[in-house]
Amino acid sequence: MSENVNETIARMYEEHREKLRMLAECIIHDYYASYDMVEDTFLHLVMHAEWLIKLTEPMKIRYIYSSCKRICMKYVSEAVRIYTVPLDDDEPVENRYSMLEAVIEREALKKCIDELHPEHRRIFLLHYVNNIGYGEIARINNVSRESVIKCISRIRQKLRDIIKDKYI
Repeated sequence: MSENVNETIARMYEEHREKLRMLAECIIHDYYASYDMVEDTFLHLVMHAEWLIKLTEPMKIRYIYSSCKRICMKYVSEAVRIYTVPLDDDEPVENRYSMLEAVIEREALKKCIDELHPEHRRIFLLHYVNNIGYGEIARINNVSRESVIKCISRIRQKLRDIIKDKYI
């Protein structure tokens, strides 16, 4: 591998490491594993370095982010498979069904959240997934804290209505 390729990957690593880690954490919801996903992304880049060096700078950036996203999605799908398939036949049947029900409920909730207006979905995810408080969400959206509280209340009611229509 030429020195130019090594320099390019090292530069990209320094420039994008933390942003990729935050992207990975948003996808897999695991702070420590997100570091592994970034390292896997750059390992993938090293393996494809000769091809990568031929891309334009915007295409390189797009490629590393899509690679990171793909690696994270693969990790998530494997993790879901591990937690949803009982590994031990001696495990009580009740535990197997409760695990299955939890996965089904989580997937149903994801589908309901996907039906929300994009701005409402973003606010909902900021608050409930990223654990960002009302005040911080208000600052991000340049609105009052009270309007964020009311919005989240309306979003929860909308989700209740969607769940009631689809699943009850």
